[in-house]
Amino acid sequence: MRLLLILCALTTSILAQPEDKPWPGQLRNRTSLPKIIASKADSAPFTYESLSFRFISDKKLDLNKVREFAKTAESVPAVVSRIPLPLLHMPVTADGKKPAIYIFSDPESYARAGGSPQSAGYYSGRQKAVYLRASAFTEVKVGRTVRYNLLVHELTHLCNDGILGYVPPWFSEGNAEYISAAFIPKGSYQFTSITDRIMLHAKRQLQKQKHIRAPELEKFLQLSSKDWRELTSTMEPNEIYHLYCLSLMLVHHFYHRDPDGRTIAKQYIEACQNRKKSSAPYPSLLTSKEAKALEKSLLAYWKPKGITINFE
Repeated sequence: MRLLLILCALTTSILAQPEDKPWPGQLRNRTSLPKIIASKADSAPFTYESLSFRFISDKKLDLNKVREFAKTAESVPAVVSRIPLPLLHMPVTADGKKPAIYIFSDPESYARAGGSPQSAGYYSGRQKAVYLRASAFTEVKVGRTVRYNLLVHELTHLCNDGILGYVPPWFSEGNAEYISAAFIPKGSYQFTSITDRIMLHAKRQLQKQKHIRAPELEKFLQLSSKDWRELTSTMEPNEIYHLYCLSLMLVHHFYHRDPDGRTIAKQYIEACQNRKKSSAPYPSLLTSKEAKALEKSLLAYWKPKGITINFE
């Protein structure tokens, strides 16, 4: 039976969920546009505050656009809190302010903030903030759509901030892609047909490609953040998503296909957090034999749906 839950504004009661709460089904955001408090500044930066975030822009923004933007932003911590895993760890800023989402209309300013020329947004764990290009969000050209899926992905990283330094990149990226794939415009989420949602999401990201190239799974699971950066630096931009797609498929496997997967995921997150040093090797998730078996299982599951995985 389809579980219908209603997303409401992020409150303490939403965050304090019991550990044995069920996996979310269909989450419909029926809230009105959130209240926004705008700064009275006459020059940049212009700041707009919602319940959970600060939106900081180098240009004055239309309040209605900020409200629409904030509705999706506020939905992310709400939906992450519904996943019955220890995922919600919002960052605590040194000055005690709400986490910031910076919006740049100037490409050079975005680049100086660390944004790649090929990207439309990213999350900085060091600064505990999301950085976005206005051209993909608040200054979208006629005929183009706002990149809300990307916003959901990056804000999922922000919501997971407390575990990002402990879990491997395949899990942090796969989980962010999972929430992004479940996203439906205006801040709703669909988990009851998540396989279909993943296929739509992956095909959109892969464009016309019907296969992904992936490292050997046993090695992929042990990639550190440094390893991930070095690996992606040698890849073409259109190939980088192959790693994200595989990460998404792995998270989907543990969340939905493996009968014990959710328990395994919970124990794995906790084991990663219990490492004495963040530089220590990640705890073993699979044996070599299990990793090879999972490679075959992933290939058999996704190939009939239109995506072939080539493990190297």
